Amino acid sequence: MTDNPASSSATVHQLQRLPNGQFAPGSGGRVPGSKNLVSNAALAAVRDMKDAAIQQLREKLIAGDWQAVLFVLERCLPKGRPIELDAATPSAITGALINGTITSEEAKNVATVLEKVASIEQVTELRERLEALERLQNAAR
Repeated sequence: MTDNPASSSATVHQLQRLPNGQFAPGSGGRVPGSKNLVSNAALAAVRDMKDAAIQQLREKLIAGDWQAVLFVLERCLPKGRPIELDAATPSAITGALINGTITSEEAKNVATVLEKVASIEQVTELRERLEALERLQNAAR
């Protein structure tokens, strides 16, 4: 990234305007994804501080600062865990919850996934049935 705002992607893009001041078709103004100068400056400032921030975090970790430890663990360890169930049924989820194998949050997430999969399967089945009916109707013509 350069310090010269004239070299940003938004200013390199040639803007074409109609006589009434509106953008011409195909020339919609800013390039998609371009950032304004304030955002670019803020990002550059944060990037410049990264070495100092990492060094300070390292020092806090070495000193045993628990907040720093939790910060690193929350961002480095994957959220959730693989869940193994005997079957992908509501009763299997309930049983695992009752046995303490999974937490209530994990049970909720698994149930949501199963519900969405069932919904997708229903839509697929309806689509197949509709296609079969359309084939029968076209064959009868």
